[in-house]
Amino acid sequence: MRRWITITIAVMVWVAVATYIVLAVRLKNEERLSLHARSLSVIVADSAEMDIVLADDVLRWIDSARLNPIGAHIDSIGTDKLETMIAPHPFVRSVKAFGDIRGDVFVVVRQREPSFRIMNTERGDDFYYTTDGYIVPIQPHSAHYVPVITGDVPLPFKVGYMGRWNEADGNYEHYLQVFELLRSFVVYITSTPQWSNTFEQIVFEKGQQKGYGYCVRLVPRVGGHTILLGGLDDYESKLARLVVYYERVASNEGWNKYSEIDIRYNGQVIGR
Repeated sequence: MRRWITITIAVMVWVAVATYIVLAVRLKNEERLSLHARSLSVIVADSAEMDIVLADDVLRWIDSARLNPIGAHIDSIGTDKLETMIAPHPFVRSVKAFGDIRGDVFVVVRQREPSFRIMNTERGDDFYYTTDGYIVPIQPHSAHYVPVITGDVPLPFKVGYMGRWNEADGNYEHYLQVFELLRSFVVYITSTPQWSNTFEQIVFEKGQQKGYGYCVRLVPRVGGHTILLGGLDDYESKLARLVVYYERVASNEGWNKYSEIDIRYNGQVIGR
């Protein structure tokens, strides 16, 4: 008898649970049928570190593409369309769009980070190279404290190119090698504490060293001199020679003794 009562109670409990689930699902479905997007929020996740992409920019892109979801039924909102439209913008590294059960739609954007800026005065280029390997145009509303590279910089792409640096069309094999060395050099000086704040400009000059077709000159922040680096090969050894000069000469005789410090040649530091 007790067993029968126990079974009956258990069945009643399960029926009640099942009924609750059915009613809850029906209620949720009814709520969803009447659910429309009530708000759109753009979040630039890394805005504290840089301000290249602004939330207002993204909202303007969405409005221009007529993809603003406010007022639309929640099931008709194409978050994938929002992502597809926003992702190609040069400084957007990633984008994720989604809605919640209250009808709020969110777009979360992460930005590309500039590594250095190139101003090729011969060709008229002016762009950023980003840490993830993209060539992107200068944004008029923001400026970034990154190394500036000027002069006749050998570039493996045409003027106005945007995209991954090594995917441009054309026969630029030699320039690709030079640009790879340049990328490596900038990463080295910006990530090495001794050099991270030493140079304010890197200048490419034509034909001053046989075999290269270019000569790199460094402009330091302190002192009235420039540094002739030459080619970008073996830059660590060249900068090691510069350290010797700073420690043994500049520290004793002053930073302005010479207007040019030549560290191009192995075992030599020449002051002019």
